[in-house]
Amino acid sequence: MDERQIRVLHYGLSTNPGGIENYLLSLARHVDRERFHFDFLYNDVGTPCYRDEFAAMGSEFFPMTPRRNSVRRNRADLEEIFGAHHFDILHFHVNTLSYVEPIRVALRHGCRVIVHSHNSGAPD
Repeated sequence: MDERQIRVLHYGLSTNPGGIENYLLSLARHVDRERFHFDFLYNDVGTPCYRDEFAAMGSEFFPMTPRRNSVRRNRADLEEIFGAHHFDILHFHVNTLSYVEPIRVALRHGCRVIVHSHNSGAPD
């Protein structure tokens, strides 16, 4: 990774090749990789979608304990990841804001945050 690149940590990649995953793959394929470097934060419950393709583009993957398994371990994993690595931006891809701990930890570590809703709508 070039030190001048903007390092973006994406959250939202799962094992299911859905809309967020396809959006991230399209973004990675078309972004100026001399300016931006993409890494991924994911729940360690399986292999993230398109891992091989992202890895071939130079992406790193940072597993964390799912909060449903252990809230305490989840927070500790996030603190460890953000404490050990410098990210310029956390790009948080979600359908709901029921889980915001990565945002809190990123901000505490001086990382800018983009929250990107991929929800097509909510019932009244």
